[in-house]
Amino acid sequence: MVPEGRGIFARMSILENMQMGAYLRNDANGIQKDTERMFGSFLV
Repeated sequence: MVPEGRGIFARMSILENMQMGAYLRNDANGIQKDTERMFGSFLV
């Protein structure tokens, strides 16, 4: 799911935008792991 089509919510942080993308998921551990993996990809 991509909120607002392919855009982002400009007034929200990167983390908040990522959380919006995981809105329909119900696996908190998986969301946390995916979030860490995504941040790791961009912070290396």
